[in-house]
Amino acid sequence: MVDPPNFTNRAAKSSEGLLASLILSAAVVLILDPLSSVLRLEESFTLWIVAAVMFSIVALFIGGSYGAASALNIAIMGAGIAIGTFVDAAVAEGIFGKSRNLWPLGIVLFWVIGLIPILSGFALGRLVRSRRNGSITT
Repeated sequence: MVDPPNFTNRAAKSSEGLLASLILSAAVVLILDPLSSVLRLEESFTLWIVAAVMFSIVALFIGGSYGAASALNIAIMGAGIAIGTFVDAAVAEGIFGKSRNLWPLGIVLFWVIGLIPILSGFALGRLVRSRRNGSITT
């Protein structure tokens, strides 16, 4: 007899993947400003490469751990990028007195920089997960 699919476990895993997408993508944005100050990479091309690598690592982790690679996950990562950029700008302005009046452009820039690394990270993560589980459709 074949056991019915466990939809409750699948739904819980999916919501965990969405929450991880939101939190980790916001964390990447929040980590980049202090990292750029420490490494002296402010406004350099190298910083954008570091951002792209970090976004792909996050997507790889989420795709591999949660099996998530839907358009919803990508949209949630976009929301996390927007939230992280806003929080970064608010903290920089409120606490450090650094003007970040162009933070909406920062959101768009991170979306453009992160799109291909996020898509490739999710695809590779799902591939690794399917190989690990022995099936292609997980």
